[in-house]
Amino acid sequence: MNAYHVVKTSTGTIPDYVLNPDMEMPEVDVDGISCIGTLEIPRLDLNFCVTSTFSDENMKQLPCRYYGSIYKNNMVIVAHNYWFHFGRLNTLKSGDEIIFTDASGNCFKYSVDAMDVVSPESVAEVTNGKWPLTLVTCTLDSQNRIVVRCKRQVKKGEFYNYDF
Repeated sequence: MNAYHVVKTSTGTIPDYVLNPDMEMPEVDVDGISCIGTLEIPRLDLNFCVTSTFSDENMKQLPCRYYGSIYKNNMVIVAHNYWFHFGRLNTLKSGDEIIFTDASGNCFKYSVDAMDVVSPESVAEVTNGKWPLTLVTCTLDSQNRIVVRCKRQVKKGEFYNYDF
């Protein structure tokens, strides 16, 4: 693992992921599956681990990181449309809170900003990095994809897209 520097400021310290957004997301083993953190959707009463890599086998059990990194503000998480996974994403409303906590305990809060329905071939549209967090699942008929685009909630004094 690379050694990263933490910069101390008058308001505290700047976390590693701000100084080095290209760093790998830390992982923890959960029942034999490597996870990068937890995803919580309070309005849907959902809270689950997110696997570090996308595979059909992993997706049967948990939501998976499909693309990007929470540190680079371009992460895409996919899950099946099971009721206990992302099956109710289409009921979210603009402003609903989404919380991702990485394996190191860093908490990132988002709010739903936009929802789209796209074709399965629209991978570039989903992974274009224009949104800090994107959640994706199939429509009930599996013909299209529901895409929930989230913007970051930032409190005063919090580091986000910090410019050095």
